[in-house]
Amino acid sequence: MEIVAAITSPAGIGRILEHMGLPSVAPAVHPPRPPPQAELPIDLSGFEPDPPAPNEFDA
Repeated sequence: MEIVAAITSPAGIGRILEHMGLPSVAPAVHPPRPPPQAELPIDLSGFEPDPPAPNEFDA
């Protein structure tokens, strides 16, 4: 494949895209997502962690 020409006219590019059935206008820009949540609102007052596992298992 070899490039033989470059189209630089915005009007010409729009006409070609419309003829091909493609959108000639860029989509709207959406706002950025919010930052990640630092902490979750969870009540851990009744939480007790599991005891540690034994070092050796009886097999």
